[in-house]
Amino acid sequence: MPNIRDPQRVAWQWLERHRALLAESNQVTVLGCGSGEHIHALVQEFPHLKIQVLELEKEKVRRTFFPKVTFLNESTLDSLSLVLEFRPAWGTNGEKYEEISRQLRGLRKKDLQKSAEDHGLLCLSQILLASENEIAPNIKDIAALYPLENQTAEAKIWRTLRELVQ
Repeated sequence: MPNIRDPQRVAWQWLERHRALLAESNQVTVLGCGSGEHIHALVQEFPHLKIQVLELEKEKVRRTFFPKVTFLNESTLDSLSLVLEFRPAWGTNGEKYEEISRQLRGLRKKDLQKSAEDHGLLCLSQILLASENEIAPNIKDIAALYPLENQTAEAKIWRTLRELVQ
């Protein structure tokens, strides 16, 4: 679990960022439990929600605090619900959580490639075509494929997006 000085404040800030999405949902899958403060906040603010949590370090979770929460493992994941990431709880498992998040969100390479072609992003389309992975890359992955020498508008946009998501 991360070293957070005020986990309650972090939890409520996370909840506020997602409040509009949560208000429209019946079910949510949260990737990362950590101290569980954000889960407590969810239960308190959205009692109607069916809440599922995936925590890779299950031994750190005290499930008795979450009677209304279903804990999942990787084999029971369901991509039909709203998926929210609680990155402060990811710790050293960031890459694994990122992979799971992409799979749950269902964004496939072929869908992104078609969208890139439709919007005139030919360089991105070619990059995706050459990729062997079926899961679409994230912004950081895509931006890394554009060398600094590439000063096209497309390359500049991806590098700017990378800076925004860091």
